[in-house]
Amino acid sequence: MDIARAFPLEVPRLDVPWGLTEQAFLDLVRHYRPQKITNGHYEMRCKFFGLPESPVHFHFEPRTNGRLSQIEFFRKPQRQKKKGFDEVQRWLEKYLGAPTQRDEARGDDVQPAHWQVGKVSVAHKYYYHGTHYEKVLFSTRAA
Repeated sequence: MDIARAFPLEVPRLDVPWGLTEQAFLDLVRHYRPQKITNGHYEMRCKFFGLPESPVHFHFEPRTNGRLSQIEFFRKPQRQKKKGFDEVQRWLEKYLGAPTQRDEARGDDVQPAHWQVGKVSVAHKYYYHGTHYEKVLFSTRAA
């Protein structure tokens, strides 16, 4: 798996190249019904890295006629927040190796992690947007 070249999806079984134009992305996934959220932002049910199938967000820069620059997975925290976070962390480490950087654990004992895989940055953390969400963000500069 060369995540620096393309993002590997298990369901649907596709490799989505970084820097892909928005139209080329829509052509690639046309049979899987991506939902347009707004210009340059699509959501599609996917499975990757052995994680459960869930909504995955694809972001393009610029938002009009852009190129794929971010892929985002997020979910509301599990009842046992640290246990759920650690489970996703184990899957990420299985596929990406040990994190390049770890932030200090916060009061909830969740320790955000970051990877740099070639031109792709990966962050696994919690963020607040009206409520707390667990988030994995894969990002690269649009090619």
